[in-house]
Amino acid sequence: MPQNSGKIFPSAISWLRENKCYFSAELNGYTSPPLGPYLSTLPLIDRGGKILDLGCGNGMLLSFLMRFSAHSLRPYGVDINVAPIEQARRVILPKYKGNFMVGYLTDFNFKGSPFDIIITNPFYVHPQQAGLYIDKCWDNLNKSGRLILRVHDDMLKKHKVNNISSLPYLKKLPCRVARGEGLALGIIDK
Repeated sequence: MPQNSGKIFPSAISWLRENKCYFSAELNGYTSPPLGPYLSTLPLIDRGGKILDLGCGNGMLLSFLMRFSAHSLRPYGVDINVAPIEQARRVILPKYKGNFMVGYLTDFNFKGSPFDIIITNPFYVHPQQAGLYIDKCWDNLNKSGRLILRVHDDMLKKHKVNNISSLPYLKKLPCRVARGEGLALGIIDK
């Protein structure tokens, strides 16, 4: 749990509302500030270091986590769409503009040292590639890294999945499951 979480959550809610102009279906999949999903993710950030969001949109989740997690984070992001990445580079996290790439998640070339945290959704890739994709994420975590799977309820319903832990490619990994507001969370620690 973040330090001083009683003080953090009201300011985090205010920050999300103040930045509502950066949320849209085109830029990050949200038509309004995602209070529940973002606040549900925040306690999972229990360490600092390099954090990669695969399917990052415009980087608002990374910006939020950097501001409110109580850990020092260096953000990296990949998204298939150009406009959100450009907004991440120019507006949301310009100090880290070189850390944001446009590309297919399955083709992303992990360069440099491993990541401390990787956030993604296994349904962002074709179902036949999901197992290899999760393996690639796992392999690119440092020896004490954390993989966070964030799957919104509508995506679970669309893919007829009742529980994220029932996905066959997660059975070989130490996946803990949690519920957030409007999403299922898979937490996989190395």
